[in-house]
Amino acid sequence: MELSCKIGASLFLMVTVFSSSCLSHTLRFKADEKWDHFVYAQQWPQTACNSANWQKEHECRIPSQVTTWTVHGLWPTKGDTIGPNNCNQSWPFNPDEIKDILPRMEQFWPNLFTDSKPDAFWTHEWDKHGTCGVDLEAINSELKYFQTGLLLNQKVNLTRSLSDHGIVPSSNKTYTYDDVINAFTDTFGAAPLMNCYYNKTTRTSYLEQVSFCLTKSFEVFDCKTASPALYALYSDEECWTDESVVIPPIIHSPTILPVVRLSRR
Repeated sequence: MELSCKIGASLFLMVTVFSSSCLSHTLRFKADEKWDHFVYAQQWPQTACNSANWQKEHECRIPSQVTTWTVHGLWPTKGDTIGPNNCNQSWPFNPDEIKDILPRMEQFWPNLFTDSKPDAFWTHEWDKHGTCGVDLEAINSELKYFQTGLLLNQKVNLTRSLSDHGIVPSSNKTYTYDDVINAFTDTFGAAPLMNCYYNKTTRTSYLEQVSFCLTKSFEVFDCKTASPALYALYSDEECWTDESVVIPPIIHSPTILPVVRLSRR
């Protein structure tokens, strides 16, 4: 299948080069590979906290240094599946490995749940996902894995993409699904997966997560075009295309906005 992207990323020993030219390449899911691409997910902190607090799943608070989209995870993925997961239980998360990048982790890959240990989120992401990608040199250690996720947060800059298209966080301004998805597609040359929490009363989708598919050389490609089956796996909480989309402003306090989750199953 032929795929194209507006930006390309080559990451070797943590030296990242993003090209402004449109690259064309072919992605083939190979049966003999343990995994063949990434799903790279970023979350909007305010919606993530609103959802967790309202559903009483977690106590959630946004630290003062968090002001933008944050990393949820960098997930090695196999073909039309979710996973592999938990690939090496003998290589547990070690907080000492990332002590030199801790301030950046707390800002751009933070654990927002105050009812869990500070490094619980990072432990989960490394144990479940990071251990599955160590056969790739760019992420063959815990430090490299988290450094790569942080670098991608800068390069796949969702805040800049949205603001360049006149889309900014607001409590009362809404955007169409097409406004948002087209902004990302125009910036990155591929459409992401977008997940929302839905308020049934106001018929409003609160944007929570944006995920891009990446090749092993960190080039963005369109998940839906490349593999409808893969796209479907992540679409259970996809933003409704016919509803308004809100990106609530970040509030550095326990205060939350009323958000009602509507199951799409």
